[in-house]
Amino acid sequence: MKERLPATAAAPEAGKQLVSACDEAGISVQALQDGSPKCECTDLRKRLALEYVLELGTACA
Repeated sequence: MKERLPATAAAPEAGKQLVSACDEAGISVQALQDGSPKCECTDLRKRLALEYVLELGTACA
């Protein structure tokens, strides 16, 4: 597992992953961040949260 990094160190990479994943899924970043209950949004949110914690070492919050 990668070592834990401060959230500010992971922020640029997390932002790139967010935009890329939204583009691939055909979901707007705004819809994802606004908490849309659509299944596509919730699935993507879950996947990104896991990637951020496990790959980037960000906090769960």
